[in-house]
Amino acid sequence: MERLLNFMEKNFILNKLSLSFLDFYKRKKLISKLHQQLKLFFLKNEKLEFIVSAEPDISVILVLYNQAQFTLECLRLIQQQRNITYEIVIIDNSSSDLTHSLLSCCHHVVVVKNTQNVGFLQAANQGAQIAKGKNLLFLNNDIWQLNPDAFAIALNTLNRDSNVGAIGGKIILPNGSLQEAGVFVSQEGIHQYGRGKKPDIFEVNFQRHVDYCSGLFLLTPKHLFHNLGGFDERYSPAYCEDCDYCVRVNLAGLKVLYEPRIVVGHIEGGSAIKKKYARTLYKKNILLFNQKHAHWLQTFMHLSDFSNFTASSVLISRYHKRDCKRLLFIGNKIPSQHALNLMKSACDAGHAVSFYPLNKLSLSWDKIYSLFDTRIEVCNSLERPDLDNFISSRRNYYNHIVDENGNGNEWVKYSPFLTHLL
Repeated sequence: MERLLNFMEKNFILNKLSLSFLDFYKRKKLISKLHQQLKLFFLKNEKLEFIVSAEPDISVILVLYNQAQFTLECLRLIQQQRNITYEIVIIDNSSSDLTHSLLSCCHHVVVVKNTQNVGFLQAANQGAQIAKGKNLLFLNNDIWQLNPDAFAIALNTLNRDSNVGAIGGKIILPNGSLQEAGVFVSQEGIHQYGRGKKPDIFEVNFQRHVDYCSGLFLLTPKHLFHNLGGFDERYSPAYCEDCDYCVRVNLAGLKVLYEPRIVVGHIEGGSAIKKKYARTLYKKNILLFNQKHAHWLQTFMHLSDFSNFTASSVLISRYHKRDCKRLLFIGNKIPSQHALNLMKSACDAGHAVSFYPLNKLSLSWDKIYSLFDTRIEVCNSLERPDLDNFISSRRNYYNHIVDENGNGNEWVKYSPFLTHLL
């Protein structure tokens, strides 16, 4: 247990709270810009109007404690969301800055003003209790980017599969690198998959069933949230409650999905909690998490061998089901419809599927995934290694490698394992 706690504190806490000089500069510059925008907002006597529904698809729950400059940008990003009905539920934890003035300029939002700061967790549960939407979207106010169809993509993904219990997205830092593309737990701690990488690499641009997604953007059905008891208030005031909730979703037999088409820019460490206090909370709550989910952690320690911390062990653990079959399909071009259907069937059967096009595709990710199932890892990018190096870098990862030679039937011919998928 001691090794687990030490690794979590070193790799999770410090990653979240420590910045390089360049990252610090970019973050500071962005925050300064947001402060200027807040000043202009009041100078121009602007208002924020929201078109809300009496029976919204989504209730957006925002927990605020000061940081009005972040909240303004967050609300403007919500305004840009399209093709969806929503309401905004704001729980203000007794802010003392310009937050009250900002909220007075917002029309058609639900605002609850607490007389004291009860912390994120209790306030989030408080918002969930009064939400009218069929689904709850927990959203941090310290975001600086959100694609206009993020809400709609999340909702459509949730509605397509009754076995999905929560959805999160691709989180990007102010320096343009990844904060995370889904999060996984191992015997060595909590890991933000893809951290520090470029957000357009193929390894993070397909949909996956994961251990958990951060609560800074987390969509979940309201009935499920209430049935599971909401966020466990033993983690109050904050930290690890999102991980705990997603573990409970998975233990209930539902899936937590990472959806890369949801892109969220996050000002990491933007909350009002001081660093020293944050470290104390992390340490306390990681211990609670470890005690509460001891059996679950032991199971994952058994399935994920991190003794050597190999590239393959990371790739295996990016999927919640560590023991799923991992298949690599190789082809010269965009596969035939038969081959595409075969790969989709493999995904439906619970397998992890990669496709390596020998000829790189000159297509955007949106175009690629209009052709491929979004659960397929399409290994396509300018910086992609050649096939030999690619397979070498994933030694001991794939259970089956099959080469398409003209059509999808060849895959089955050379790999009897696939015959049951037809």
